[in-house]
Amino acid sequence: MPITRLELKDRIKDSRGLTRARADGLLSDTILNDAVRDAQELVVHDCNLFPEDLTLRIVAGQWEYPVPTEFIGVHEVFFIDASGNRLPMDQVTDTDFRGGRNPVTDVGLEPVYYAFPKYQRRVIQPFAQAPPNLDFVDKSWVISDSIRTIIDSGINLGRTYTGRRISPGDIVWNRDDVADGGDGSYGVVEVLDIITTKRGDNAGASTSSSQLVDGAGDFINNDVQEDDVICITDADGVVITYAFVSIGGVTATTVDYEDVRGEGTAIESGDTYKIGTAQKIRLSSAAPHRGLRGGSNNRFDVGTVTATLTATTFTDTRVTGSGSLASVSVGEIAIASGGSHAEVSDIGSGYLDVDKWIGGVPAAGQTVTVRPCDQYQVETRAAIERVISIGPTPTTSDSLGGHRRHETSL
Repeated sequence: MPITRLELKDRIKDSRGLTRARADGLLSDTILNDAVRDAQELVVHDCNLFPEDLTLRIVAGQWEYPVPTEFIGVHEVFFIDASGNRLPMDQVTDTDFRGGRNPVTDVGLEPVYYAFPKYQRRVIQPFAQAPPNLDFVDKSWVISDSIRTIIDSGINLGRTYTGRRISPGDIVWNRDDVADGGDGSYGVVEVLDIITTKRGDNAGASTSSSQLVDGAGDFINNDVQEDDVICITDADGVVITYAFVSIGGVTATTVDYEDVRGEGTAIESGDTYKIGTAQKIRLSSAAPHRGLRGGSNNRFDVGTVTATLTATTFTDTRVTGSGSLASVSVGEIAIASGGSHAEVSDIGSGYLDVDKWIGGVPAAGQTVTVRPCDQYQVETRAAIERVISIGPTPTTSDSLGGHRRHETSL
């Protein structure tokens, strides 16, 4: 027999010794709906109802695979080898998985295939506008030395693949600042900031909780666009609050905004503001999150120039120009004077092949400098993404087209 929300609330109050007439705004329908749904999913999972199969394609060098959110848990995992044999993959605890222990015999140095389902932070993919179709990227490179600030002239941190805004408390990894075999140093986001200001002044008297007004400005001619950031600064010029320009919310003298982050909850009349594309992340210096930590030097490093190219021309994956390339190494970053940059993938006679131009293909004639740069990645603050870790780690010797397979229950 079905039970109504009212009956459920009454039973909860009875179990806590409360009178049924007592109002309790904390016991909302949303909480009840979530609890009922969770209970239904547990029953379905425990009873192994509606089994579904999911195939995950193997990626060389990768051992963590996102699991679609409609699958609530891993039931059984198999690896299909080149001969089509369906080999079981044992599930183990997180400790045993990371320790490389063999879940069957626990002997030897090379474990059998095994897996561990878990949650992890979601990687935030900012807008890179890299032609022809690499609009969003999961990692990028700094182009300037800094102790606790990402400076990336090619990226747009205000626009992300999922629409989830970069917020205070999110995590930033310096993938190249590694100590003692770790994953890299990390820090906590404090605010977003701007390299190039499109427009800056004081907010006008008509500024509201959703609209910035500046009668002396011309935001359209200043090329203010949706997902640009509005930064509010203190008396020392330090950003303390930021918000995002809304879709379709730009006129000559007004800018609609949303998703205020930082110290304030709205932009107020008289506030000192600046608008531009978010290309900087300042990390928190408050205890215990003092900039980067856990690395070898806990800073963002950019090395010395190994080459300079002039009289340049560009394609989606190449820069050709004049200059010696004898000292360039694969993996270094080619930085165009207009701000776009790309990782060097090959070195030729008078040209460099690159993976993609973060910030768009540079215009011909821009000077390009090449140097080693630290790589960074931004992740959400909480472990919210369901994943399955698979071992041993796939390598480039794995056959193409291979895949991992696991069965799961809805």
